[in-house]
Amino acid sequence: MAVSTENPSILVVDDDEALTRALSMRLKQADFNVRSATSADAAAEIVFRMHPDLILLDINMEGYSGLEFHECLRITERGRRIPVVYISGQDNPIHRENARKQEAAGFVIKPYCPFEIIELINEILAAKSAVSTDNGNQ
Repeated sequence: MAVSTENPSILVVDDDEALTRALSMRLKQADFNVRSATSADAAAEIVFRMHPDLILLDINMEGYSGLEFHECLRITERGRRIPVVYISGQDNPIHRENARKQEAAGFVIKPYCPFEIIELINEILAAKSAVSTDNGNQ
């Protein structure tokens, strides 16, 4: 179940179209508004049109990597406010360290359980909401 009265928007970015479709379907079943992209370029267009509440981002993609996309995203204040959860086919310590440096909200290894991703998303969005509420009360 989503954490607020409005269904949160999730952007799924992975160059594996089958995985993207499957994960997007599961997220929609969990009442998230979902958009997907199979490249960093397509994801950038979506981010500028729709300000997603969270991005699920594959690290290894053709063209720009997920890390490069996230670095570009963080240039703007708006981009820095979007939590990013990295998805990787490898449990690579270097990827984890780079994700940490980019201040990623999470790191998930493929194959993953969609229910665990949904739980992680809800936790991250609840924490984000709590911080927003706290900042609004100051």
